[in-house]
Amino acid sequence: MARIKLKEGDVITLPILDKYVVGLITRIDKDKIPLGYFYGHLTDTGYTDAQQVKIDFNKPIFIKQFGFQGFKDNSWKVLGSLPNFRRSDFPVPVFFHHTLPFKPVLVYFDDDMNEIRRQAIDEGEIDRYKDYPKTGLSGSGAVEIMLRKLLIDDGTPAG
Repeated sequence: MARIKLKEGDVITLPILDKYVVGLITRIDKDKIPLGYFYGHLTDTGYTDAQQVKIDFNKPIFIKQFGFQGFKDNSWKVLGSLPNFRRSDFPVPVFFHHTLPFKPVLVYFDDDMNEIRRQAIDEGEIDRYKDYPKTGLSGSGAVEIMLRKLLIDDGTPAG
């Protein structure tokens, strides 16, 4: 199998049931783990080229680090590079993390996805941060499920 080479600025497409959604790789960390910004526009047919994609790349509905299985099984596709991609146009967000019995925290990363700080938050403030992206790596199947929940089901991401 050919080695999968992803790069920052790659526009990707992935299946959600019988439709397709677009993502953008905005960072790749030192361990080659991509950070994806995913968008809410569903299409009946998959795009074949990044130039065809006409969405507002500044309005992701979901942000997550993800694995490679979707590319390995060829269900996820790289469409090409976003013209004029600049990291500065896609800042690394502040992430939320909460694993019981520990206190919830906000997690800050630098521009290369190195964790630089954790800030504890009060249990009573959790709802304030519910829309923040969650830390951690998800498999491609988990990303598809989370996007399906956001776009098709009840609008609540699973993770």
